[in-house]
Amino acid sequence: MSKSTSSLSELEGQLKTAFTALSDGFSDADRLARDNKELKDTLSRLFAVFIQHHRQLVAQFSNLQSDFRKQEERLLELTDERKQFKALYSTGLQMISKDELEGLIEFAMDQVTYHLRADRGFLILVDEQGDKEFFVSRNFDGEVIDEPAAQVSSSVLTKTLEVLRPLKVDDQTDEDTVFKKGSFVKLGLQSVLSVPLFCRGRLLGVIYLDREQGSGVFGESDLEFLLAFAKQIASRVYELREINSLRSEFERKERSRLEELREKYNFKEIIGKSERLVGVLELAAKVAPTDVPVLILGESGTGKELIARALHFNSDRYQQRFVAINCGAIPGDLLESELFGYEPGAFTGAVKTKLGKFEAAHKGTLFLDEVAELSVNLQAKILRAVQTKEFERLGSTETRKIDVRLISATNKELKKLVREGTFREDLYYRLKVVEMVMPPLRDRREDISLLVQHFMLKHGGSDLTGIDDDAMDILEQYRWDGNIRELENVIQRALILSAGPSIRVQDLPAEIIAKVEGGYKIKYGIPLDEAEKDFRRWYIQNALRKSNNNKTKAAESLGVNRTHFFRMLNQLDLDT
Repeated sequence: MSKSTSSLSELEGQLKTAFTALSDGFSDADRLARDNKELKDTLSRLFAVFIQHHRQLVAQFSNLQSDFRKQEERLLELTDERKQFKALYSTGLQMISKDELEGLIEFAMDQVTYHLRADRGFLILVDEQGDKEFFVSRNFDGEVIDEPAAQVSSSVLTKTLEVLRPLKVDDQTDEDTVFKKGSFVKLGLQSVLSVPLFCRGRLLGVIYLDREQGSGVFGESDLEFLLAFAKQIASRVYELREINSLRSEFERKERSRLEELREKYNFKEIIGKSERLVGVLELAAKVAPTDVPVLILGESGTGKELIARALHFNSDRYQQRFVAINCGAIPGDLLESELFGYEPGAFTGAVKTKLGKFEAAHKGTLFLDEVAELSVNLQAKILRAVQTKEFERLGSTETRKIDVRLISATNKELKKLVREGTFREDLYYRLKVVEMVMPPLRDRREDISLLVQHFMLKHGGSDLTGIDDDAMDILEQYRWDGNIRELENVIQRALILSAGPSIRVQDLPAEIIAKVEGGYKIKYGIPLDEAEKDFRRWYIQNALRKSNNNKTKAAESLGVNRTHFFRMLNQLDLDT
């Protein structure tokens, strides 16, 4: 019984425990249900917040994408602008080196059509009268466009010249519809840029670019680039036009300067156009009308007597005699009688009266050539005659009055002879009231070709047609220590030996050919700067002859720009 009671109690305890557990379970279920509801409410709130933030993030991301695209586009624009700026800088530098107007414009049009991706480009210059000239045209490939006047929208070009401001015309805008007909449509254009060229308030022309249908339109940055480019090209065009104008005026004055001298004065026998020779002729033109004594210095054969004759025949004494005497060609004991004359019985063999050179030149001009050869005693007598304008014949006591214009010449350095005591200082200063220096032929090589032609006509007539380039090259390179006299003798000899219509190398003396072969011959015993100048003069003159006196080609062959080349011509006293 007790055993049954014990089992029942255990069962009762188990049921109680189970009931308690079941009761706790129901309580947990209710709590769980409550917790689930709270969780659902929390989740709903969180999802609503998530949706709201997601929408905000999507909107922000969309804005970021839009900003990124804008920045990317701006970066591309900046890259293009950087390329354009670089192109402006490099082309600007290269424009400065262009010294020919046509070459400058061709280069400019090649650059601008390429960098702005234009189908065609034109640069039209306008002269002072406003007339248009289609100077250069280019397509994108750098090729010249045929009939450029017919390939330009005349309405755009005319409007640009009328309003004198930049024009940007395309088929995407409603503005400027007046342009979208006629040549604009006929040429199949989609976009046009037209910018006037100004410099220092002066209209120089128009730069015009276009794109055909399908090539896209020009942007504002393209217009800005073209405006900057137009300023560069306008400035350089203006400079080159001014340089060309000044150069033409200078060359015209140089030509007229020599032509006026030859026309006004009797300088026809003096051949040449070099600066040094023209300088001598200008001095001669000033001195000729006066009666002042003139001392002519220069090497033998440079034409000192020709200048003396020019001085006489361009003076008021031209109708009187020009009397010349070579003081070095007459023995000293006879020279006095030649200059002053003599009376019968003055010396053995003097059987009749003879007039001297001073007396023969009365009212005219007396030319004393090689005056440095006079003896000291004779110098004293000449000095007295010059000072007092009086003299006596040999064997006579009668003083005679003379009116003579005295011109002297020598190939020696009189100052040195004065220092050495072999030439009177007082006579030296009497003779050189005006001093003229005849340049040697090697210092006026540009005159050699003119002298050759002159001597060919003088001694050969019209039968000879010319001289070979190689032969002329040798003549221009030779030193010519005998100067013009030696050159004339060489041409006379060549005319006799020539078997054809022109002078050839084989017609020239062998010693001249031998000295010239191998190019320029170095002259020793002269200062380095003079030697360098002499070589530069020879080399440039040779380049000019090889280019048929085309200064542009000569400058190109020497690797220098044209402005620097003209500067060198002036510095070296070469004809410009």
